[in-house]
Amino acid sequence: MNKSKIILTSTAVVLLLSGALAPATSVFADSQTSSVSTHETLVIEEKSYYFSNADILNYIKQHDPVGYSKINKDDVSKLLRADMLRAGTNKITFSKGGFKIYLNSSTATWCKNAGAVAIAGLFGAIGTAAGSPIAGGITAAAGAALSLAIGNWNVSRGIWVSYNWLGIMTGHGNQ
Repeated sequence: MNKSKIILTSTAVVLLLSGALAPATSVFADSQTSSVSTHETLVIEEKSYYFSNADILNYIKQHDPVGYSKINKDDVSKLLRADMLRAGTNKITFSKGGFKIYLNSSTATWCKNAGAVAIAGLFGAIGTAAGSPIAGGITAAAGAALSLAIGNWNVSRGIWVSYNWLGIMTGHGNQ
């Protein structure tokens, strides 16, 4: 992968997603001194969000028209047909330890073949579906890791990829 694809992926992912780590303030009273201190904590909701191939394509079409124009029209047709078949699933789940992305075989194959534009669109669609759940630096790391690793994986049965809250890939496998 050339440097411009990595930069495109990282930049797009950083700009596209922010926030499943909802900041909350905890207030603690000290019974000894009657003082109050605040500590910033993270509230992580354990949820799943589903997104379709059409969501990914629409996101790319809106946010990267040049990249969208480079997508093979046969690939677009295949991805939209795959949505109708409901073969496999595309979703993201969040937990206290991090997040996990599930991609059906058609989406994973497309991401593997199309590279940076597809992966930027993937993270954009995830952000839209989940309401921008992941902070920018985390998604930059996660997107770059996925861009580099997916080329070596068998994606014929769909894949899952797990990350910690630093955006470091912690595991992957087939669905």
